[in-house]
Amino acid sequence: MVWKLAPSRRVLVAAPDYLKRTGAPKSLADLDRHSGVFYTNRGAADWRFIDAKGNAVVVRGKVAFRANNGTMVLDAAIAGLGIALMPTFIAGPAIRDGRLVVISRRQAGSGMDLPRPCRRKATFRETPRTRRLPETVLRRSALLGAS
Repeated sequence: MVWKLAPSRRVLVAAPDYLKRTGAPKSLADLDRHSGVFYTNRGAADWRFIDAKGNAVVVRGKVAFRANNGTMVLDAAIAGLGIALMPTFIAGPAIRDGRLVVISRRQAGSGMDLPRPCRRKATFRETPRTRRLPETVLRRSALLGAS
């Protein structure tokens, strides 16, 4: 059994230097001509979005860098290698200090939930510490810019 702990929001980001060199995309279709920094654990080198009607939209950019580690994707985006679709809990500090720019919140990728694993309901005994866990994680993630 898994309980929802918190939402994981994603934003499309790039380094100011990259956007200065290439120009910012004005639409999802513009992303085709841009270099991408991709998280490879998902398998595909693409960006996935949900349009205004709730339909999935898949965009493939030119692969500039691939990694299976969020910190490496973050560093590559900051270095100006391309556009990355990143969770705000990883990209938040770099967005706040200007190393990354959010291209568009309207175009933010489809998110996912961060799961809170637990034992089966019949045997799970919640303690004061486990009851406080979701609030603690949410409070700390807000400090990192995950909201």
